[in-house]
Formats: sequence, structure tokens, C-alpha cells
Amino acid sequence: MPFSAGTAQSSSPASVPAAGLDGLKDTLDRTIAATERNDIENAVGGMRSFQTRWLDVEGLVKTRDAQTYRTTEDGMARAAALLRAKPPATAEALATMREMRADLAPLVEAPPTYGVPDAAIILLREGLE
Repeated sequence: MPFSAGTAQSSSPASVPAAGLDGLKDTLDRTIAATERNDIENAVGGMRSFQTRWLDVEGLVKTRDAQTYRTTEDGMARAAALLRAKPPATAEALATMREMRADLAPLVEAPPTYGVPDAAIILLREGLE
């Protein structure tokens, strides 16, 4: 009803997350730092935020490096479980998160490329359809 009457208000998110792989890396860095400080509450929250941000970039990661996609999927589940363990297994969680960061670093530093061959493949594919 409010929409059809023209009175609907748009809702804006409380905070706009950083976009792309840079934001994902920053979230992982903050989570690693919290874990190093033994701030488990913030580390668990950081891993939850990482998992949420992952949904926005997982397709990009999968198309650029399938192995990194698989190891990151496994790593984030493992790190989250290790942080939530009683008592938290911080050393193992840190090792897992550092491996994830090392795997993702080349993707963050090298922007995706799109060139003439990519455009030609799309035209060919569309023509075949």
C-alpha cells in the first residue's frame, strides 16, 4: 500500500560494507588482529562478517581460481568452528586464517582482466545459441 500510494520510504543499511575483495581482505585482517589479541568475541563476529561478505565475491573468486575458492570455503568454516570451540583453538584458527589470506592476496592485488579474446568468446557463444 505505501508503495502504490507513493509514500514508501527506502531503508538504508546502517553501514555500507566495503566492496569486493579489498573489503573481504580487510575483514579478514581485522579478524586475524582480534584473534591475535585474544579478543574472541570480536574474532567470531569478524568471521561471521567475512562469511557474509564472501557471498558477494565468491563467484568472482571461483571464476578466477577454483582452488582458492575451495580452500577459502573450507577455511572459513574451519576457522569459525575453531573460534567457537570451548576453549577456542586460537592458534589453529590463526593458522587457517593466515592461509586464507595468503591464498586470497594474489586475487586482491591483481585486478580481473577482460580483453578482446573474452569478447570474441561471448560473441561466438551468443551466435551459437
